[in-house]
Amino acid sequence: MKHAFFVYPAGIPGSALMVLRASAVLFLASVLLRQFPWQPFGLVAAVLLGLSIGIGFCTRMSASVAAVIAAGLAWDAGGASAVPLLGHMLSCVALVMVGPGAFSIDARRFGRRTVRLSD
Repeated sequence: MKHAFFVYPAGIPGSALMVLRASAVLFLASVLLRQFPWQPFGLVAAVLLGLSIGIGFCTRMSASVAAVIAAGLAWDAGGASAVPLLGHMLSCVALVMVGPGAFSIDARRFGRRTVRLSD
C-alpha cells in the first residue's frame, strides 16, 4: 500500500497553515514581550522566532523552539494561567508535524514534492 504525503500543501490547506503560522507568531510575541518586557532575550527571541515562523523560514525548527519555550513558560506559570500556553505549545507542535505550507520561504527553497513511502 502506497501513501502520498504533500510536503507543502497549497489552496485552502496552505492558507490554513499560513493562518496557523500567524496565530503562533502573535501568541508568541504577546507572551514573550509580556514575560520579558524590556529584556534583550525576550525582544530578540520574539523578533527572530516570530519572523522565522511568520515568513515560513526553517518553520519546523522555529516552531519546535517556540513549543519548548511555551512548555517552559507553562511549567513556570502553573495553574490556570498555564492552559493558554499549553494551547500555544500544541499549535506549535501541529505546525512542526504538518509543515509550513505552500505560502512560505521553505516551499520556495525546497520546492513542492511528493514523498512516497513503500511498505
